[in-house]
Amino acid sequence: MAVALFFDSLAPLFPQIAKSYNISDGTFQAMLGASYVAFAFSQLISVFIINLVGPGRTSSLSCFYLGLAAILLCLIQNSHVFGAVLLSMFAINSMGSNATRVALRQATSDAAYKKIYAWATGAVEIKQIAMPLIAGALSAAFGWRVAMTALVTPVVVAGVSIELIDRRQPEKTVRAKTCAPDHSGWKTLLTMPAFVRPTLIAAAFQIAFSPLSARLPFLLANEARLTPTMVGLVLSASTSAVAGGLFVSGYLAPRWPGKALMQTGAMIMMAGAVTMLFGHMLGVCCAIAATIVVQAAFGFIIPPCSGDALSASEQHRITASAIFGFVQAIVAGLSIAIVGASGLAKTGAITILPAMAVATIVAIMAVIRD
Repeated sequence: MAVALFFDSLAPLFPQIAKSYNISDGTFQAMLGASYVAFAFSQLISVFIINLVGPGRTSSLSCFYLGLAAILLCLIQNSHVFGAVLLSMFAINSMGSNATRVALRQATSDAAYKKIYAWATGAVEIKQIAMPLIAGALSAAFGWRVAMTALVTPVVVAGVSIELIDRRQPEKTVRAKTCAPDHSGWKTLLTMPAFVRPTLIAAAFQIAFSPLSARLPFLLANEARLTPTMVGLVLSASTSAVAGGLFVSGYLAPRWPGKALMQTGAMIMMAGAVTMLFGHMLGVCCAIAATIVVQAAFGFIIPPCSGDALSASEQHRITASAIFGFVQAIVAGLSIAIVGASGLAKTGAITILPAMAVATIVAIMAVIRD
């Protein structure tokens, strides 16, 4: 939870960080896209790390590294070194996130996982409502370096807590929670419609969600010309929309099938697509509202897709989690990088992304059946 809060809270700092290193908006967004790609490939590597040291130790070590890397970001002056360190932070966080996802799924049933995943993520988003405002205020008052130092402190504390809890468990218990790597599992999972369909649906959602979310802070700061504090306030509003969707999805998860939740998410995205088309004609405020509507669909797409994808046998679960995380991150990263590097974020072409994502989700549901 602390790690998610840290990364989500960085958004209000991005415009100031980009300016301090003389990095253009498009280049910075492309850099974020590259970081998502690093996150994606680290999902695959994490299979071997988790099997080697266990999910608890993997999570704690990732927290410690994030603390050290954040301090390093505050000290360096070279933009190339900054980019490399930022990329490494996403890569290490990827391993910790997969370890956490695996531990949760192994400890719960399918329905319970979807509910807890949605509500836990919703709880993070609730806390995150205030975090962009706090981060923006700290950045405006003291600079982004002080803000980043303050934001990463809970991550290090979380790492210490996880390490202490992990050491209290007998080594055999930790080892029993993971399975030896099963190299045939990769091929097996990719031939299972019950795994492939939710994985591709979640990936299709990222086509719109990720580039629009990455663009939002720059849209607020540079096109709407809001102050850092106001940027944080609007980002808090977008976080509220995501949290609301997650809590509603978590409540409905034991009652509705995953397909119904995904269809609801697709309809919310379509509403965002229509709003975004009007935004292109009516101005930046409508475009901001459309982006927030698209973000609200997150809770209805990702938790049920994650639960269905990780419903594989325990022998294949770590691998299933890694592939699911890899596909989401690689699509998100490439989408952000392509939109940022091509300049689509500054044109009306970006308005088609939500409609494209919805069309892809509908096609996957129609073509791939259990």
